[in-house]
Amino acid sequence: MTIKLKITEIIDLYNALSSLDGHSKSIKQGENESVITVPYHFSGKLRWNIAKNLGVLKPHIKDYTKVRDDLIKQYSLPEETTINSKTNPIGWKVFSEENDKLGREEIEVNGLLNLDVNELLKDENPVSALTLNALSILLQEPTM
Repeated sequence: MTIKLKITEIIDLYNALSSLDGHSKSIKQGENESVITVPYHFSGKLRWNIAKNLGVLKPHIKDYTKVRDDLIKQYSLPEETTINSKTNPIGWKVFSEENDKLGREEIEVNGLLNLDVNELLKDENPVSALTLNALSILLQEPTM
């Protein structure tokens, strides 16, 4: 699939796909409580499509990160490693405007694969509504 996406949409989609590794579950052993990551019960095909989509999006994320880091260097004070809104309000304002503009840029993304929404909606796969929303461009209406 080829689709035009804003940088912010690419970031949201990448983060949503990354979150499909598993979900957190609290377990108690005696007095101790800890949180573990439980993998979702996805088919091999769905896991493959998730992995391929992450690979398609990663170069766009790297490109954005490099430009954002260059903007930070450009608008930060010499003694800063990042932009501080309190010590450098003008640099912060200009950086924020440039970064927002960058986030609205559209890029043509080639090679994204559809995901099986029916697997994502199974009760044993508690994928959040926020994640499903971010993935919606890769999903078709469920047949359940």
